[in-house]
Order: sequence, then C-alpha cells, then structure tokens
Amino acid sequence: MASRESLLKVFGDDTVLLSNDSIPEELRRQPTGQTLTHTGLPENLLDAISSVPGLKEGVETYAEHYVGVEVEFDERIDAMYRIGFAGTGDILVEADTGDVHFVDHQERIVWRINSSVDKYVEVLCLLETERKRFDFLDEDDVAVQRKTLANQLRDADASAWPTGSTFWRWIIEQISADEYRVF
Repeated sequence: MASRESLLKVFGDDTVLLSNDSIPEELRRQPTGQTLTHTGLPENLLDAISSVPGLKEGVETYAEHYVGVEVEFDERIDAMYRIGFAGTGDILVEADTGDVHFVDHQERIVWRINSSVDKYVEVLCLLETERKRFDFLDEDDVAVQRKTLANQLRDADASAWPTGSTFWRWIIEQISADEYRVF
C-alpha cells in the first residue's frame, strides 16, 4: 500500500495532495478519495506521466474536460475522472470500481492499467525508484533491467497486468530511453 511518506521519499515535494473539496462526492466515498487526499499523486515521472495541471482545484470527468472538443468515447469513459496524462492520452479513474485506465486519443484504445489509485501510486513510486538503475547501463543490461522492472510491476498489481502490461512496458521504454538516462 502506498503511503504519503513513501511518496514524499521517492518524489520529494513534487507531489499533489488534494483537498476533500476538490474531489467529487462519489470519489470521496471510495478508497480512491482516501488515496487522493491522504497519499496524493506525483506531479510527474520525467515527461512520461504527469498529474493533471490544476488538479488541486478540482477533479473533472473526461467529458467535462473535453467539452467543446471533438474527443468521443462511450458514456462509461466520459464519466471517468481525469487525474493525469501520458503521451497521447489521459489517465482516468473509474468511480464505481476505482480502476485506473489509460485512454489513448490517437489509437482510440482504452487500457485498464491499475486496479486502484493506490496501486497506481505504488507503481509510479516503483518506476521512479528503479529508473535510476538504467543510468550507466549498456544496451544489453538495459534490456535485462526492463524485463526485471516489468516483472516487478506485474507483481505490484497482478490483477491489472493482463490489460495494463502494454501501457507499462511503453512507459518503461520511455524512462529507459537514452534521452532520460545520464551518461
């Protein structure tokens, strides 16, 4: 389980802690609301994943955020709450289940990437901690470290791995890419 202390240890002050007033009632009643108000979210993981700017002021649904813009998904996606973004899409949380999804606008694909916001935060902390291991590795060692990290992410949220593995492997590729590594 992710804690505020572990989030601060890994990300320092680059975190977002929400107030109860900024979270819709239906999220406040769920474990999602507890994670957002007591643990928080990292502001970003390099340029790979970021929290929504202005999230502290209020969490919006996908439909509310994209009102007036031609981005169409089904009603279920429109009702999810937007908490972050990555690459060409958004990170959303489903109020009823607490599941975290990635919606790719270009490919028009929706992936369930975590079974809860708590697991999402736990995985982001793991990624941030482990990404430093890529520094100074040669190409063969980077491939081994990518596989090791993918296995750790699978173990951290096994129930979401069948649908989330493609997304998380893509993030691992990004954070282990040369432009993110120190030489």
